Amino acid sequence: MPKIRPHHHPDHPLASDTDYSPVCGWPDDTSVQWGGGGIVFGAENYITAFFEAFPAGAGFIRGEGETIEDAERQAFAQFQREHGCQHVWGRRGYTNSGAKCIKCNAFHIHIFKPITKLGSWRAPLGYMSLSSIISGWMRPSATRGIDNAEHAKHNRLTWLRARWHGIDLPPMPTEAMTSAQFMGSVIDPYRTACREAVAAWLESDRCTLSAEERRNVERTINSHRQSDARLAAKAAVSSDQD
Repeated sequence: MPKIRPHHHPDHPLASDTDYSPVCGWPDDTSVQWGGGGIVFGAENYITAFFEAFPAGAGFIRGEGETIEDAERQAFAQFQREHGCQHVWGRRGYTNSGAKCIKCNAFHIHIFKPITKLGSWRAPLGYMSLSSIISGWMRPSATRGIDNAEHAKHNRLTWLRARWHGIDLPPMPTEAMTSAQFMGSVIDPYRTACREAVAAWLESDRCTLSAEERRNVERTINSHRQSDARLAAKAAVSSDQD
């Protein structure tokens, strides 16, 4: 049974597509997630069911289809092709440690040494970086295993970029994130402080986001605030019952 991402658990505050279960024979050390209506941006935007797998060894596979099951079967067929390939890796435009196989098109990280761009810590912040900050994911992770050092390095760079652009983030905790904190099933003071620091930055004259990016970040902030409000209300009800 593969490792299913926590947002597919019914008790997750942002649960989605909880009624689906994987049907293919994925290895136990593969993480998976899916969706019934993901938006794909491109020359022509479209909506599709999708299934994404993250095999051990830092790979990534995505399938698309009319249903989640169709998407999973497409992804699993790609996984089987990759598993039987004698890979020949090339950077194919990636400047981090990522690479693609020129034979089967598999993607893996930790293949090449990253090409470091001078001054990268001053690069503008985008939605994905800000979403990670809002979620409190800058702290160490106890679940990442051997790539935790690289994860910590990436988070440190994101923290420096945020501070450089005027986001008054709190110091990163030294203790690892708990599973409850990762799932958002408890109110986390560190996550709250990060979220509100980004919210304050949005209202400042140092915010560099486009109007569309700003709306996306505001929606994420409001979603997390509503989640914390539900957790607080639930805790208050439990307290009254005691």
